Amino acid sequence: MERSLIESIRKRTHLYIGDTLFRGFRNILESILSDLMITNVNERKITIEFRKQDWIRLLLPVVDVDIIFDRPEDMVYIPHEKMGIVYLVALSEKFSGTIWSLSGGKRLGARNGIYSFVNISGNTDTPYTIINFRIDRTIFKKLDLNYEFINQRLREYAFLNPSSQITSTDLRNDQPQHNLYTYPRGVAHELDFRVATCIDDVENGIRLDLQTSIGKYFYQISFVIDGWLEVPYIATYANEANLIRGGSLESGILAGIQAVIKEIAERKGKKIKITPNELKKKLILIAGVRGEELMFAGSAKWELDMPAMQKEVKKYVYQEFLKYVEANPEAMSVLLERLAFGF
Repeated sequence: MERSLIESIRKRTHLYIGDTLFRGFRNILESILSDLMITNVNERKITIEFRKQDWIRLLLPVVDVDIIFDRPEDMVYIPHEKMGIVYLVALSEKFSGTIWSLSGGKRLGARNGIYSFVNISGNTDTPYTIINFRIDRTIFKKLDLNYEFINQRLREYAFLNPSSQITSTDLRNDQPQHNLYTYPRGVAHELDFRVATCIDDVENGIRLDLQTSIGKYFYQISFVIDGWLEVPYIATYANEANLIRGGSLESGILAGIQAVIKEIAERKGKKIKITPNELKKKLILIAGVRGEELMFAGSAKWELDMPAMQKEVKKYVYQEFLKYVEANPEAMSVLLERLAFGF
């Protein structure tokens, strides 16, 4: 790893992680966890412990650090999700860890960005990466390591990655706090929560929970549609990025649902015209896409810009939703009546 990169991160921290407050710290965690989710490992058990005096301990499966330490000549561009360990080395007052990658292990130590490491041998089927670090308060002067805020993000990681299990512990107080996040049903579990806390009665709405791989992308799509819904909720994600402005994934889902509503209504001799914005008012929707080479509109990861993905998602949602409503005609009749009444 080139020392100039470490120096650059320390001098231009905002450029790499956004800021030196909670968002910046969250982005470091995001890059570490994102790397784990795209690395080919069978087990994704993650433990994070917050200890006194700003010490944090991470227990992780194997991580991909080969390009950073063994092939620095390839470091022309390292994607954000591969930079987590580098960020920790650069931005920690003290750092020590035993790091296992797919090709072997390294024992790494660092202080204020100055690091050294030695290669170690072992069986990567069993070792875990263990990292202890203390953030550099000369850089993160005003950072509040808020346990509640961090756990909100860890919970999102867990339901976006059904194969993961995340344990967090706060040992900074007299009474330790423990949280475990594991959601084998993925975003469907988050939809359960949103439906349970919704003030509207959506028991008569139509619900669909979908998971599939199309090409090189893995999709999770869960939604409830109800013509009488008054408090909608939509959240879509690309890997761990919250797509605040939606984009291709969201628009593809909406287009697929719209096409089915139009087709079934026409079969019944009805005309129901619903715009995407109107449809969004009748949905509780949680969806995520995972994969590499995702394209966004602008530098912020707020909106997916992938027309081909939009077409694929529309086709998939249309087929699955149509299959469901044809098998449940009464539910669709109720929905059409409510939609006709609502618009």
